[in-house]
Amino acid sequence: MKMKSSITLFITVALSLTMSVFVCAKAATTTDKKLQQLKSDLVSLNKDIHLLKEQLLFPDSTRLSLYVSLAVNQNFSLHSVKVFVDDDEVIRKDFTDRQVNALEQGGIHRLYVGNVSAGEHTLTAFFTGVDEESRTYKRGITKTIMKKGIAKVIELKINNNKDPSQVEFDLIEL
Repeated sequence: MKMKSSITLFITVALSLTMSVFVCAKAATTTDKKLQQLKSDLVSLNKDIHLLKEQLLFPDSTRLSLYVSLAVNQNFSLHSVKVFVDDDEVIRKDFTDRQVNALEQGGIHRLYVGNVSAGEHTLTAFFTGVDEESRTYKRGITKTIMKKGIAKVIELKINNNKDPSQVEFDLIEL
């Protein structure tokens, strides 16, 4: 009889432990789902805050956005870009190998977002890099732009030239 009650007690304790493990596992699963939902909500909220911040800091009426792109199969490896608006330096960007690789694969890199008043502005960009023969290459380009009451987007484009040893630089208003 003593042995039977010991076995019964053992089975009862084992079942209780199994049930508590099951309940804990279910609670953990529920907690994981809630945590994942919270993370998702936080990412969405962060995105909304970022967009609102950009709209407040850079309203369409004064926003100037600059992007850089590199033609595929380029004979030029970009190292840095320096941009001036009305003789004021607005950005100096040194590119990592990873960023240059992304540009060479057709990517576009956002260089600058800032505010400029309406009217005429002089935009000057200096590009530094090396050509296919590992010679340092530095070139500048200047363009006068007209900023109106809407956002202005400009692409600094590095293109292939008819002469394979030369590279073309262009400022394109989008």
